Amino acid sequence: GRRVAREIDAFSGDARAKVDEDDSEHSVDLFNAERRTKWYWFITDCFQWRNTTLPSISRQLFTAALVGMGAQLLKLASCGSSVTDSSQCLVTFDISAHRVLAISLSFLLVINTDWGYARYYGAKRLTIELQNASRSLVMCGTIFIDSAHGDDKETKMDMCEITRLADILHALARIAVRELIARDPRGKTLYLRDCFDTDEYGGARKLCDLLTAQERQTLESLPVHAMTTSVAMKITALFEKYRERGQISERFATEAYRHVCSAMQSIQGFMRVVTTPVPKH
Repeated sequence: GRRVAREIDAFSGDARAKVDEDDSEHSVDLFNAERRTKWYWFITDCFQWRNTTLPSISRQLFTAALVGMGAQLLKLASCGSSVTDSSQCLVTFDISAHRVLAISLSFLLVINTDWGYARYYGAKRLTIELQNASRSLVMCGTIFIDSAHGDDKETKMDMCEITRLADILHALARIAVRELIARDPRGKTLYLRDCFDTDEYGGARKLCDLLTAQERQTLESLPVHAMTTSVAMKITALFEKYRERGQISERFATEAYRHVCSAMQSIQGFMRVVTTPVPKH
C-alpha cells in the first residue's frame, strides 16, 4: 500500500512525493519519484533519450536525414524550385511506392509494439504467479508438516530443505530465461558455469551457496529446460515422503503438488516468452 501511494503521488506530480528509505538505485519507485515530481515530466518522457532505442538507431536517423537533404538539394540544383510533380524533373521519382511502404511499416510498428507490450505484461503476470506458487509451497512445508516421532529438529531441517529447493527453483528459472538466453542486465553473455560459480545477480540466495557439489554435477549434465523440472521433482518427492510418513495430510500434500505444477507452468510460460521471436524491422 505504501508503494502504491507513492506511485500515485509521483504520477500526479505531488510535491510531497519523496523517496522512501527502502528504495534503491534499481527501484522503479525511485525512478518515478525523481522524474515525475517535476512539472515538465511529460515533455521529458516524450523526448527521452536514455534507456530507449534512439541511441541504437541514431546512425540510421542521421544518415536518412543527410540523404533526404542531399536529394532535396540535388532536385533544386537540377530542376529549380518550381517543380511540383515528379514527372517534371529527371532526378525525382513518384512517391506512390513510399506511401505503400509507409502504410505497411506503420502496421508493422503498431503490431510489433502491441506484441511487445503483451509479452511484457504476460511476463509480469507469470512472475507474480511464480512468486505466489513458491510462497504457498514454502508455507505448506513450514506450517502443515508435523514432526516425526516428536523430533522437532528433523522437522526444522525438512522446512529448511523445502525453502532451499524453492530458492533453487527460482534461481534456475531466472538464469534459464535471462542470463543464458537474454544475457545479463549489463548485456554480457554468461554461461552455466559462471552462474554456478558466482551467480552475480542472485542477491542474498546465490546458486553457488544453495547447491551442493552433487546437485551441481547433476544439473550440469542436464539441458537448461530440464534443470527446473529436476528440482520440482525433488520437491514433489519430499512432500510425497512426508505424506507416506503421515507428517502431512493428503489435502495439503495435494495442495503442495498443485503449487509445484503452477510454478512449472509459470516457468514454461517464461521460456515461451523469451524464445518466441519478435520481428525487429
